[in-house]
Amino acid sequence: MAGTVIRIVIDADRCQGHARCAVRAPELFDVDDDQGKSFALTENVPPELSDAAADAVETCPERAISLHEE
Repeated sequence: MAGTVIRIVIDADRCQGHARCAVRAPELFDVDDDQGKSFALTENVPPELSDAAADAVETCPERAISLHEE
């Protein structure tokens, strides 16, 4: 849908720092070395990276990542 914004949300309590999201979508995710938790490099997913974001959600074993359309 034109004009739809997809926002990345990471539940820090669920994240265990497996870093699968950062491997699958390094343009969107990284891991904080101090906390050992993943974080989003950007709040909103660029349209050209929407498939990579969805792949990262699917590969998270803790189901800590969600995407919200706004």
